Amino acid sequence: MKRMTKQFLAVALMMVVGTLAHAVGVPFNSTSLPRQMRQDGLTETAGEVQLTAAVGGGTIAAGSSIDIVFSVAITNNSALSTNNISLANNVVCTNAAACPTAASIQGSNTVRLAFAAATNFNAADAIILSRVRVNANAALGVGSVVATMAGGSSDPVNNPITFSDPQRQVGVLNATITVTTTSTSLPNGGVPALLRTCAFPNDAIDDLFIRITEVFPGALTSQAKEATLSNALPATNGSNLTFTIGGVPAGLTLAFTTNSQPTAGGSLAFGAPTPSSSVDQTIAGAPQSFSFPVTAEDGSLVERMTFQFSLKPTTTSTTNPLAVAAIGSPAAITAIVQVTPITTTDTIIPRFVANQVGPQTVATITDCTTRILMTWAATVADVETGVAIVNTSNDDAAFGAGAAFGATPQNGTCTLTGYPASGATPVSFTTASINAGSSLAFLLSATTGFSNFTCYVLTVCNFGAAHAFAVLTNGRGTVSGPTLAQGYVANIIQPGTRPTAAGASESLGN
Repeated sequence: MKRMTKQFLAVALMMVVGTLAHAVGVPFNSTSLPRQMRQDGLTETAGEVQLTAAVGGGTIAAGSSIDIVFSVAITNNSALSTNNISLANNVVCTNAAACPTAASIQGSNTVRLAFAAATNFNAADAIILSRVRVNANAALGVGSVVATMAGGSSDPVNNPITFSDPQRQVGVLNATITVTTTSTSLPNGGVPALLRTCAFPNDAIDDLFIRITEVFPGALTSQAKEATLSNALPATNGSNLTFTIGGVPAGLTLAFTTNSQPTAGGSLAFGAPTPSSSVDQTIAGAPQSFSFPVTAEDGSLVERMTFQFSLKPTTTSTTNPLAVAAIGSPAAITAIVQVTPITTTDTIIPRFVANQVGPQTVATITDCTTRILMTWAATVADVETGVAIVNTSNDDAAFGAGAAFGATPQNGTCTLTGYPASGATPVSFTTASINAGSSLAFLLSATTGFSNFTCYVLTVCNFGAAHAFAVLTNGRGTVSGPTLAQGYVANIIQPGTRPTAAGASESLGN
């Protein structure tokens, strides 16, 4: 009886061992190589996922599959067809005998590796999935893209498919570029240029400088580089940059002049802009755009480039080749930089959601001004003050055409601000435009706000080389007329800074 029991146990043990030997699926060690992605990208290439059979290997049963599920939609193309992910373009096997039969997209975000026949895996046999493009922007709130592995065994009891780490990071989201403004005198600064409407060039700076810097080495790519990241569907463009410059006064020509690569050893390069390298500013402030395609880059370096745009008076829009019309208040010239194409058209690779850096001020433009002090003016009782303002900016006859110390012809207005002797609220009015080489004379009492006024008047003209004369008389409104008159040349206040408590007072000059 004991012998029979021992024999029975031996047979049972052999059956169990045989069953265990047969019930060997494939345990995979899963790894990935995360890629840095542009957070605005809709077709960013995810890092590769590698599934490596663990020690001992195993068998995947016929009719089984492995799903690699991305946390965002796959966007290799719009159709999301089975031709989109293939063994030829996306799946590499270290042992051809252990390769799946087919690869396809299921739903919007799953790559399915199908095994039509039983497939044996030796230890270290690996399947590598790569060159899958995804909608990175959909993960913006999370900051990363992950892939999750799931085994779909047709015989899960005897041939399970398992993973050491079923979820792996395949992408890290980053901004694409940073933008700074600079100038010829401060090549590494962020100081906008200061321009004046009365003369170009002026202050030794008449150009706009915009520097873009990659946030990570592969941020900007050429079409050729993008093509190496794609599967059978080729890239239709690389990374393009679009500069939109606004706030330019009318009468100027805005033109792209050059760009420079300040990164040592860098190879970042751009093609000619479209639609044009220059545009005449006919409407003040109307935004103008210039798009540049990346033609070369070094994916191992964080590179930067400075783009230079010039501002010149449009000779067809002004009689003076050095000036444009006065603008009154100072204005900011701004730039917005975008990674383009800004499109969701699903035939374009790569493509991006709408994005922009800026607007940033790249220059401040202001008028040449003349500040004039009328030390006493009155319009009380029968007293009247007459004012004459002359625009002597057309002074070529005195200094010679284009003379270094001459004025630049420019038309403009003058704003008079009166400060009443009573300390009441100041009053002001603005004259009509005074052409270069002409004058404007008026009675102060006839202007808005200056009735029954006494004290001093500050005048600011938005053109250079303005001068003024004031004359006071009595007898206004009387039959006998004036019996007393006194005139004076108004003082020119030299430009300067506001004096401190311990500093000098303002200065006057002629």
